[in-house]
Amino acid sequence: MNSTGMVSLMARGLSGLLLALGLSAFFPNGSEASPTTTVTAFAPGSSTPTPGVWYEMDVAAGGAASTVNLSGVGGALENNQPLPVGAALLTTGAANADIAHVAVVDAYGNAGSILTDASLQIAYSFYKGSAGDLNAFAAPALRLTLSNPAAVGDGYGSLVYEPYWQTDPIAHVTTDTWLTQQITSTSGLFWWNGGFGQANSFGGPPLKTLSEWVTVFDADFAGAELLALGIGVGSYNKGQTGYFDDVSLSYAGYDERYDFEPVPEPTTALLVFVGLFGLGQLRRAR
Repeated sequence: MNSTGMVSLMARGLSGLLLALGLSAFFPNGSEASPTTTVTAFAPGSSTPTPGVWYEMDVAAGGAASTVNLSGVGGALENNQPLPVGAALLTTGAANADIAHVAVVDAYGNAGSILTDASLQIAYSFYKGSAGDLNAFAAPALRLTLSNPAAVGDGYGSLVYEPYWQTDPIAHVTTDTWLTQQITSTSGLFWWNGGFGQANSFGGPPLKTLSEWVTVFDADFAGAELLALGIGVGSYNKGQTGYFDDVSLSYAGYDERYDFEPVPEPTTALLVFVGLFGLGQLRRAR
């Protein structure tokens, strides 16, 4: 076999590997609905986080956040995961102070415009493990942090979406299965932790949709930006083992999706490098 044929064979073999690793962006004929960013680790907490990089926004006491490989664990956790082969893992221990909250900042834009956008779509999938669970209502929650540094009053706060508040009456969160949450400007109930003229509801009512919250904030909210999108397990949620994956946010002018995967092992990274080199050689040969 000549060198061109060998490179072609290598390219065909490695294209399958790259697709399995979530690197389909190297192949222009992919059919992903949204651009997908692969996250393999969480950056340390910072007051000036890097845009587009997931980081430990608030990981405290016995809380922990990581990305893990689910290959070989079996059951629904592995077999029904939304984007194989990995996921993010949030855990808390036996103390009320344990927190595991990660987030990503970006140039999202004006909060009021985003939260009332008719095209707004937010989604994530999570898996709540039953082993060691000390709070049947807790699960990975979605958090939208809003900020207006020029506010006259308190111009900072977060809207929090917790799965157990989405049913009436409220119910324990289903364990040991993957669940997908889908949110729009008019669906999905959030509580507020204080700011923009509204009191902290401390994890409970009032519960409102995103577009409803916009109508009750004070004048400082007009200049507020969506600062961060996060997933977390807050304080007073002991004994949690929560996985999450396939987080997406889209609205007019913005479209992003996140796939959480383990750090590639050295051999895998080498194969990827060789594959990309082979694809480069193939392009030159043509």
